[in-house]
Amino acid sequence: IVQTPIETPPLKLPANLSPSATLFDHGAAEIARQLTMLDFALFARIKPLELVNQAWVKPKYSHQAKNILHYAERMNTLTRWAATSILAQKGKSERARLITELINIADELYKLNNFSSFIAVINALEGSAISRLQSSWNKVDRKVCGRLDELYDLII
Repeated sequence: IVQTPIETPPLKLPANLSPSATLFDHGAAEIARQLTMLDFALFARIKPLELVNQAWVKPKYSHQAKNILHYAERMNTLTRWAATSILAQKGKSERARLITELINIADELYKLNNFSSFIAVINALEGSAISRLQSSWNKVDRKVCGRLDELYDLII
């Protein structure tokens, strides 16, 4: 089987991007798009043989499922990154802004059918370290919280 390289679309940068811009200045749709392209590159490496007999859960056979394990670790890393990004914010308002942005990113990931990263971001938001930040959650717009509830309902 010959695999041809996948041509990815170029990054869509905001017109007035400042030198002190952060990842979140690129917007939820673009962040979700870039995550989806990264995920696809990892997903495309998984070989059918790696799926046989659930080798990824058996230490004895895990060497046969390196790409699946790498993909799973990528999702765990994304969950940890999202939670850490929120916790790294100094104040309640900054945390609420980032929670809102991550909810918007999760929504965009869902629209792109990128369920792996979607679940990873949702897991970060519902993890104990983030869900207990009640004073920050109180500053998140109710409409955004309503959308998060709808997203939760999709995976329950």
